[in-house]
Amino acid sequence: MRKAKSWNSMEEVISGLDREKKKTRRPERKTEAELFYEISQEHEDYEEAFDSITDDFLIADDDKEEDEDYAQGRESSHSEITSAPQSQLYDILYEQEEAKLVILGGTEARLMGSLVDVTQDLDMTYVKEFLMTHHYFTSSETVFNYLVQSFVKEEPDLSLRQSRIIIIFEKWIENHYSDFKNNRSLEKNLSKFLKKTLLNYNSERASSKLRRLRRQSRENLGKRRAQEMEVNSKPLQDPSSRPPEDLLPPTSSILQFQPLEISKLLCVLEHNKYCSIPISEFYHQSWNGSDSAKLSPGLLKCINHFNIISRWIITETVNHLNLTQRVSVVKMFLNIAETCIELNNYNSAMEIYSGLNSSYVSRLKKTWKTLPTKYTDFFKELEKLSPTTSNCKFLRELIKTQSPPIMPYVGLFLKDLTFTEDGNPNKFDNGLINFEKMKQLAKIFSEIRAYQQVEYNFDGQFSPSLLNYFGSLVNADDATLQE
Repeated sequence: MRKAKSWNSMEEVISGLDREKKKTRRPERKTEAELFYEISQEHEDYEEAFDSITDDFLIADDDKEEDEDYAQGRESSHSEITSAPQSQLYDILYEQEEAKLVILGGTEARLMGSLVDVTQDLDMTYVKEFLMTHHYFTSSETVFNYLVQSFVKEEPDLSLRQSRIIIIFEKWIENHYSDFKNNRSLEKNLSKFLKKTLLNYNSERASSKLRRLRRQSRENLGKRRAQEMEVNSKPLQDPSSRPPEDLLPPTSSILQFQPLEISKLLCVLEHNKYCSIPISEFYHQSWNGSDSAKLSPGLLKCINHFNIISRWIITETVNHLNLTQRVSVVKMFLNIAETCIELNNYNSAMEIYSGLNSSYVSRLKKTWKTLPTKYTDFFKELEKLSPTTSNCKFLRELIKTQSPPIMPYVGLFLKDLTFTEDGNPNKFDNGLINFEKMKQLAKIFSEIRAYQQVEYNFDGQFSPSLLNYFGSLVNADDATLQE
C-alpha cells in the first residue's frame, strides 16, 4: 500500500493510493479509443472511414493559429501524454464499488473511450470529473474531435452511443462553456457540429435536445459578445477595486457606520467578484504564474481585493492616535467580523483577521490590553478559523453546517489546489494518467462552483455615504504604518 504524502492535517482530505483495492483488467475486445488511435495512425484511411460530415467541424491546425493566445498556458501545463509502452499490458486502473466501476487511472485514449463505452452504464460522476479536469492531461480540441468521430462512426450500438455523446455535450455546454468561449475555433466548430448533426440525426427526442443545445450555444456566444461590448464601452468598478495608490482620503470615519451595514456591503462586493470567476482560472495554479493576469484575471481581482481590505483595516486602526478611538476602531472591526460570520461571509472575516493580526496592529499592546474581554475572546475564536490553525479545520467544519448564500474563504481553495497538484503525480509509475488526482481536483472545483450558485440579496440600498467611504479608502505605506 502506498500512502499519500502528508502535509499538516491534509491527510484526511487527500488520501493515499490503496494498491490492495485496485484491480486491472485486460479488455476483451478493442475499445472505441483503441480503434480511434489505430485509425488515426493512417490518416488517409482514417478520412475515408468516416462520413464527410466530420471534416467540416474537426479542429484543423490552421484554425488553431488564430487562437494561440487563448490556448497558450490555458489547456495543459503537464508533460506530454503518450500511449502506454509496449510492455504495458493494461490500459486502465479501477476499483469495484458494489456494481459500479470507479476509474482510478488510464491512458488518454482509454479515459476518453470510457465516456462513450456503451458496454458500461453511463456514469455521470465520471463525466463530471472528466469535463472538469481534462485540461490536466489532454486538450478540449482532442476531446471534441474524439466525441465527433465517435458520433459519426458506423458501428453496432451507434444510436445508443450517439445519445450518450449528446448528453456529454449537453453537460459540457451547460457547465463548462468557457472551454469554448476561450477558444474561438473550437466554439465555431461546436456550432457547426450542432447544426450539421441536427440536420442528419433522425431521433425526434435527440433532435429536440440538439436544438436546445444549439440555441444555448448561440445564447452563450451572444452573451459573451454583449458583455465584451459593455466592458469596452463603459467598464464598471466597485468601490474597493481601485489600486491603493489611486485612492483618495476618506470622506468620513468608519465609526459613523453600523457594523451590519458594512458587513452587508462586504458580502455583496466579495461575492460579486467570486461569482464572476470561471473554474478555468483555478487550473494549474495559474494565479501564481507569469501569465496570471491573462489566465486568472477574475481570481486575481478577488485576491487583490482581499489584500486591499486587509490593508485598509491596518491603516484605519493605526491612523487613530487617540487610544480610546483606536480601541473603538478595533471593536468595530471585530463586530464587523462577527456579523460577517453570521452572514456566512468567511472571506471578509479572514480579511479582518489578517489585518488585525498583522505586526502593525498586534504590536499595539495598550490597545489590546484595553479591549473588553468579550472582544479578545472573540478574536481568539476568529483565530481558530484562520489558516494558521489546524489547516482551517474549524472553518471547514463550520461551512459544512451552513446554508447558502455563502462567501467562502478563497485562500482555502488555493491552498487545497496547490497541495493536490504538487503532492500527487500526474501519472503513475506504469505510465497511466492518475485519475484519482483528477477526482480530488474535481471535488475542489465542484465546491468552488457550488458556492457561486446562490447570491446575496439584501433589501434596500446602501447609503451614499457608505459607498463614498468605500470608494475613497486610503492605504498607508509601510513606512507610515511603522511610525
